[in-house]
Amino acid sequence: MNPMDDVLDGSLAEAARLIRSGEVSATELVGASLARIGSVASGANPFLRVRGDEAILAARSVDAMDKEARQALPLCGVPLARKDLFSVPGETATFGAHAQFHRRGEMLAAPLARLQEAGAVDMGALHMSEFAMGPSGWSSVDGAIHNPQDPLLISGGSSSGSAAAVGARLVFGSLGTDTGGSNRIPAAFCGVVALKPSSDRIAASGVLPVSKTLDTVGPFARSVADCKLLFEALTGGTVRSRREGALRFGMLTTDSLPVEPDAEVVGALHDVAKRLESAAYPVREVRWPGFAETNLLSGTVFLAEAASAHMHNLVRHGELMGSQVRERLLQGLAFPAPLYLAAMAERAARRARFEESTLAGIDVLLLPVSPARAPARKEYAGPGIADVFKKNAHVAAYTGGFNYLDLPVLSMPASARSLHKTLGIQLVTRNGDDEVLLEAGRLIEQLAR
Repeated sequence: MNPMDDVLDGSLAEAARLIRSGEVSATELVGASLARIGSVASGANPFLRVRGDEAILAARSVDAMDKEARQALPLCGVPLARKDLFSVPGETATFGAHAQFHRRGEMLAAPLARLQEAGAVDMGALHMSEFAMGPSGWSSVDGAIHNPQDPLLISGGSSSGSAAAVGARLVFGSLGTDTGGSNRIPAAFCGVVALKPSSDRIAASGVLPVSKTLDTVGPFARSVADCKLLFEALTGGTVRSRREGALRFGMLTTDSLPVEPDAEVVGALHDVAKRLESAAYPVREVRWPGFAETNLLSGTVFLAEAASAHMHNLVRHGELMGSQVRERLLQGLAFPAPLYLAAMAERAARRARFEESTLAGIDVLLLPVSPARAPARKEYAGPGIADVFKKNAHVAAYTGGFNYLDLPVLSMPASARSLHKTLGIQLVTRNGDDEVLLEAGRLIEQLAR
């Protein structure tokens, strides 16, 4: 057993502390991460490319610093990774797509630069749904990867590798993107934590766009506490929370959800509410009659903007795209301009109504991430494209509307118990109050112990 395994299995915060103090070598820890990544079979490995030599050099640079310099690095020597749509100079990003669409990086994407400044070590690029479109984690080029909770289940998408790499304890954290649930769904299915921030909190320059309106970059981690560290590094430590007093919680009623959830999903959510109430945090029931309609508006913006972003590739090389992606882009091209413009025009007013009514009197809204636990991979083997779209729409029924409203959302495991494996809850709050979510998530995490 590698003596670094205990450190690699622990928290990001503790690993960074040990390296800052000199008790642990960043080079040894990165080496342990590389060894663990290399031990994963190719069909299960979430890494598309590993930056082995570069990671070791970065770790040695951290070890060569004096102790005072290391104290200034909140992510000192910690191994992280990222979805394969972030630009890195001289490295070719694949986007989970055919080689025709690969792009060689000319700049370091802004989120990666932030992590680098904080002392993190970039271990490489991770699996993703093709062009970041699809909640099942499927790419027509790279296929699917194993869910670290259960290899027979889908990992979720589109940030499939970002969740799986953290869930498998290959790295301490990762970056993904969320346009309609792409961070939250795989986090729930792989048993980890992920944040979809307010859109202006984490810079997205150097990141492949899907929908300029809905795209967000966000971190994955094994705990809310570690996710908070990553968020602070990505935002430069800026704080915008306007909340005062004790946290107030609401739970979305089942009849507000666009599709009916499985009984175990409802049970997991109610268990969270009971834990809060037992700790003197009352949870009131809240209704949102506009959920399904908001999802439709989100879908309109998503597909129209994705079609615009990929129109050149679709026209010239559409036959090289996976059928699922190509069909969705064609749907986006079919949206009339007045429909898209109407959806955009209504966005601000709809968010204001949501915050003034559904969030009235509460700080954090609780609801499931998905209507059911992670589906089996075999359910996606063989069905026609229409059936796949139906499955995907069901999986993502509770997420897209919040991208449209530009609200921050935290996805975290419903419980540490195996009974609730691959079931996640969403915590939602007002635009810009991302720190409130992290505070609330940390509370729920502590109560689950």
